[in-house]
Amino acid sequence: MVLFSFFWNAVLPQFEVVAFNYLGRRSEVRRLRVWGSIGFILTVGLLGVLVDARGPAAILPVLLFIYAGIWWRA
Repeated sequence: MVLFSFFWNAVLPQFEVVAFNYLGRRSEVRRLRVWGSIGFILTVGLLGVLVDARGPAAILPVLLFIYAGIWWRA
């Protein structure tokens, strides 16, 4: 997980630059950023509820699911 995070954080800004260059000044950029922020807030909120209900051990399966989704879409 540490290695994945290390390399993902190094590549993520490059993905953003490519996406912004592709989208240009179109309104999709704003919607993309807004929905990314909403998704982050919802994920953090739901994970907080899950951790309250099941304890910190619930974090690892959720991270595995998120990382598998990122890998599958990439």
